[in-house]
Amino acid sequence: MERILLLMRHGKSKWDDEDLADHDRPLAKRGKRDSERVGQELDSAGWTPDVILCSTAKRAAKTAKRVAKNSGYKGDVLYQPSLYWGDVRAYLQAVSALDDDDHVALLIAHNPILEELAHTLTKKRITMPTCTVVAVQLDEKHWRSIADKPDTKLLTVLRAKELA
Repeated sequence: MERILLLMRHGKSKWDDEDLADHDRPLAKRGKRDSERVGQELDSAGWTPDVILCSTAKRAAKTAKRVAKNSGYKGDVLYQPSLYWGDVRAYLQAVSALDDDDHVALLIAHNPILEELAHTLTKKRITMPTCTVVAVQLDEKHWRSIADKPDTKLLTVLRAKELA
């Protein structure tokens, strides 16, 4: 059975407090608005997540909360530190550990790792400004197969700035 992996870069963050640690930066107004739009678009596309994996960074967590609410997601967001500081391998490990009952997974994290992961999975160079979602279809029975050169197909790239 096919699986859909949605790779999302967090919303636009605020940079007005130079003393604030990177991990603690909040969303800017645009980030809040765009996160809501993306959630609505995922719902409209029939891609309401079965599970959301998220970086522990504040801007990613706030993005997840708004996307979840606007996409119709009812579960808990699963926060993973490795999605803040990790590499492509860490991101793949997080996805490969998902429950096979979940068919649509949303991973909310950071560049440049998300762009590297999108390239690893699709063999295409995709630019991911804030609040961009890359939808990838995996024709695999198990999420754990993602670590072993899975059969994938790029479905679409949703950029918040291009949504109505």
